Amino acid sequence: MADGEVDNNPPIAVRQLTAVDLLLRVLAKPKWLADLHEAFILRSNETTTGLSVCFDCTPAEAVAISGLNRSHGVATLPVGSVTALELTVVPDEPHHANIQGLPDKELDPDRAEWLASRLAEAALIVDRTKREQ
Repeated sequence: MADGEVDNNPPIAVRQLTAVDLLLRVLAKPKWLADLHEAFILRSNETTTGLSVCFDCTPAEAVAISGLNRSHGVATLPVGSVTALELTVVPDEPHHANIQGLPDKELDPDRAEWLASRLAEAALIVDRTKREQ
């Protein structure tokens, strides 16, 4: 921006999440409906940013935010269940956050599986709609 210009597009404020806020995890694969813990294993495109989740939106909006071409449902879990595992939830957009602290399954398979199982125990599938975009 040049000197004297007004920024007409200021950055959008991202609110801090509380323990009772619900996160939405879009289920990218049909097998995640039968084995929810698989939804909480980092995918290869998430290893640097964290596990992608949404908040303050409907399941359909979460699917749109995810940018996935195909989804098979949505699960929710409270922020408090994530932070109780000493993981962090970092909002990066008004309706998107990343769960950080999960290990790569290739580097620490036992801990990755254990954490994914604990997250799955705290989660609830709230939408089983297959969507294609």
